[in-house]
Amino acid sequence: MDCRARKRGTANALKFEMRQAEHLFGLEEELNSGSYRPSRSVCFVNLRPKPREIFAADFRDRVVHHLFVRAIEKHWEKVFIHDSYACRPAKGTHAAVDRLETFVHRVTQGGRRRAWFLQFDVHNFFMSIDRRILFARIDSGLRRQCGVPVGKLPLFCREFERYQTMRELAHTLIFHEPTGNYASKSPVSMWRNIADHKSLFNCPRWKGLPIGNLTSQFFGNVYLDEMDPCGKVPGTRR
Repeated sequence: MDCRARKRGTANALKFEMRQAEHLFGLEEELNSGSYRPSRSVCFVNLRPKPREIFAADFRDRVVHHLFVRAIEKHWEKVFIHDSYACRPAKGTHAAVDRLETFVHRVTQGGRRRAWFLQFDVHNFFMSIDRRILFARIDSGLRRQCGVPVGKLPLFCREFERYQTMRELAHTLIFHEPTGNYASKSPVSMWRNIADHKSLFNCPRWKGLPIGNLTSQFFGNVYLDEMDPCGKVPGTRR
């Protein structure tokens, strides 16, 4: 239901929904057995608001993305700072603007005092993500979420079994190489708008996440979370 929102008229969504029960039970079996592998992506160039290379996952893979994020986001919501607004429940651009107005009013004392702001960006963020570091962060979160301690692990327990299943799925999603199996939807001429360092096709090994997937947006929050200074000060409430 989450995946088909605003996508129900697409060919992939319609094809999945025609045999919905069969597809869902098939995905459940693959996920539980550890045999799930992502399908072919659709690659295209989006020129607005700026040229970007998009890898759109197949609808069945989007179902898995939503399932995985939903399973782990409650844990990470307790970790993220309040003022992080991308790809989070009850957040977004409007909430960020409202919060900014509150801070502006406070700092300027209602417009009576001069103030400054700093605008900055992480250069080539998604293409520079080291997936090994990202996986270690996700793995650590899964251990805490499932109650599996670091060190010697129990051989048989429900928590460990759930941790192993989630860990295998995280590994599959993070280290999947969409450039190895894709269909191009944009003419060759449009690729001239994409700088070399903005493309997954030119990323070093272990680097880069595809723009266009829910998991990539969520993983971006996880990857940057440690940059928050509040998380590095003992006793600081996050």
